[in-house]
Amino acid sequence: MELRKVGERFTAEIDHGDHRLRLFSEATPFGAVAVIFDMKTREWVTREWVDSLDEGKRRIEKIVGSLVGKLPTVDWRERSH
Repeated sequence: MELRKVGERFTAEIDHGDHRLRLFSEATPFGAVAVIFDMKTREWVTREWVDSLDEGKRRIEKIVGSLVGKLPTVDWRERSH
């Protein structure tokens, strides 16, 4: 299991076709979480617990690929709180 400091995260945005999504894989006080937020509808697409930030990124990419058809390049940026 990967240990990360609370607030560490990877973020990305996807603007593809009708989809405008903000992606997060982040460390919280309770563990790592994978999040997809639809910026057009202002709703969560998914928010689920994962074992690591890397697993979160992989899980998010899989879900986004199923939403938009062909997965565009995801430019993950690491951020610290």
